[in-house]
Amino acid sequence: MREPHEWQRARIPGARLMPLSAFAASAPTLDRSRDIVLYCHHGMRSQMAADHLLSLGFTRVWNLDGGIDRWSLDVDPTVPRY
Repeated sequence: MREPHEWQRARIPGARLMPLSAFAASAPTLDRSRDIVLYCHHGMRSQMAADHLLSLGFTRVWNLDGGIDRWSLDVDPTVPRY
């Protein structure tokens, strides 16, 4: 849900970049049998994307509440805040 310029500033290791602007086209490439955790800066765009996946029948979808900003605060302070 994050755009490339945000990705360059901060990201969670192992994550895959899927900008919201291209998400509808990328959604079919996701593995429905795996848990999918979506995140953006604060969690609002990723919630929209999660709702979209749920509407397509995905069932193992999670939104990272608070986004990468909260991740930086609560989990990994080495991830830059912006």
